[in-house]
Amino acid sequence: MIYIVICYLSVLAAVGSAGNALVMYVFSKKKDKLTSTLFIIALATVDFITCLVVMPFTVYMEIVDFHVSSDVCCKLYHFFITSNIPFSALVMVAIAVDRYLCICHPFTSLLTLRRAKVLIGLLAAVAATLGACVAMFFGVYERSETVAAEASNSTEMAAINTTAVTLDGYFLTTDATVSSDGLNYTGICAENDLIMSHHFQWYYQKLFTFMYPVCLLVVVVLYVLIYHSVLRRRYKRQQEKKKTIALVRKAQQSADCQQLENTPSPDVSRPPTRHLAVDLKAADDGGSAVEDHTLTTDINGCITLLPVGLSRFGLHSF
Repeated sequence: MIYIVICYLSVLAAVGSAGNALVMYVFSKKKDKLTSTLFIIALATVDFITCLVVMPFTVYMEIVDFHVSSDVCCKLYHFFITSNIPFSALVMVAIAVDRYLCICHPFTSLLTLRRAKVLIGLLAAVAATLGACVAMFFGVYERSETVAAEASNSTEMAAINTTAVTLDGYFLTTDATVSSDGLNYTGICAENDLIMSHHFQWYYQKLFTFMYPVCLLVVVVLYVLIYHSVLRRRYKRQQEKKKTIALVRKAQQSADCQQLENTPSPDVSRPPTRHLAVDLKAADDGGSAVEDHTLTTDINGCITLLPVGLSRFGLHSF
């Protein structure tokens, strides 16, 4: 199982180093130095350090099963572990805040380029403080009960070999030595209470663990607000577009009606009524039903029959 983890971390370290190096190169060449560009470069930098330093360091510690001879090496490993990862989380929160201000409040210049640089520096300081505190919890030494009891009587002891001793869950092998200051050298990078008590460590670890869900919650809330703002603006634009289309259609209809009113009617241009006063009585000696009528046409060209007497006075049916 350990070899699978080592191979997995090795692949992630190689791919992540190349990818983050490319991101750093591309965004550093951009001419428009925006706050978002600055945050992306900072995030790529810390991820590049994680892939290039922390992951290979973790692979080494897993291979040696945390057996190291240097106390500095043990503390340095835990410093990188507990400073890079929180710094990445804090930078992602800063990116979410920057996106929220740019989208939801575009006319407020709260986060300028200079303030963004200061903010990145403060986040780096916070992450370094977290890493330094956790580094103080670990080491290759631990306190010996026997030596501590004798040291309380102001008795100094030279370094001697000891047998296996169990203390606070730690198992010391026969290779462990006791120094003159009452410390057992275990050669294993493990948690101890030499600098900070276990009581303080318990509260600190709870606070440190609580930081990640808080960062996640802040990021989720900010992006939900951004999404809500985008939907609201889209709905507002759609409503304005509908109103604009309705006004354009109404104006076009009014223009069409005005044009129809100003255009003369095609019936007016026709010639006046032509009277085809035909005396049907003369044409039909047989005496038909229309013998006392006159055939005439109105202005629309319709043929009608009028009495002969009416047609003589110019009366026609329209």
